[in-house]
Amino acid sequence: MIFKPIQQGTIFEINIKKGKKDPLISSLFVFIIGIIISSMIMGFLIILSLFMNKKEKTSPQVLSSILPENTIEIPYRNNFYWIGWIEIEDNDNIFLYPNFIEKKSSKDLLEKSRCQKLVNGGFYTQDDKPLGLMISEGVKISDESRNTLIPKFFYMTYNKESSISYTLPNKNIRFAIQSGPVIIEDGIKKTVSIKNDKSARRVAVAITNDDKILFLVVYKKEEIMQGPYLSYLPEIIFLIQKKIGRQFKEVLNLDGGTASAFYTGSYSISEIAYIGSYFCIRN
Repeated sequence: MIFKPIQQGTIFEINIKKGKKDPLISSLFVFIIGIIISSMIMGFLIILSLFMNKKEKTSPQVLSSILPENTIEIPYRNNFYWIGWIEIEDNDNIFLYPNFIEKKSSKDLLEKSRCQKLVNGGFYTQDDKPLGLMISEGVKISDESRNTLIPKFFYMTYNKESSISYTLPNKNIRFAIQSGPVIIEDGIKKTVSIKNDKSARRVAVAITNDDKILFLVVYKKEEIMQGPYLSYLPEIIFLIQKKIGRQFKEVLNLDGGTASAFYTGSYSISEIAYIGSYFCIRN
């Protein structure tokens, strides 16, 4: 390798004789290529990570614009909501079970309990315990809560009598769950106001004027994990009565959002967080 003297206007010049290679230059070349390849790989991994994080945070979309069975569409406050329902034909065929300890997925619960249909139950605490009273097949799982946001009980007796009430019978209760807030009471929609109200999928249980039990799910047409503010729910549920030809005597809100699941037998809406309890409907 010959270094020519630096002349005016020339910064640096290297002349490599034909047929000879400088080990220093070769090593430098390999080093630079290595840095370029490493940078490209790191850039690719960063872009892939950002894409995956964005994908995980995106709400699942409803893939079809065709309304499922037993589902109607309601326009409300610049949004379109889909409301699905399950009607209980025989009160002997509905059961309430806990899932606080096992924390199984709703799909596994369907198989485990031989359910044809399934709906999530009430709320649970950060330490994985029921929020308020819960009775399953005559066994008390948890005690009553004085929390004013969950003031009522949905219960069933061994005589197949069901009710949504502020009080419980002294005995003969097959299952019961405490929840809230109250959406409709004595046929009149209630005013619901809570702090930090958010848009989320909603699930509720209703008793009609002819004493039929209906479970309801409300979500946005294009975003299955999103739904109305809780304060909007009384008005939305009140509006659907004419469309489905039923009058609701009582409606009680259940757990919703990411901890909600709704399986009708013809379509399914799955949870993200585990559901603390569930109603199992067998035919």
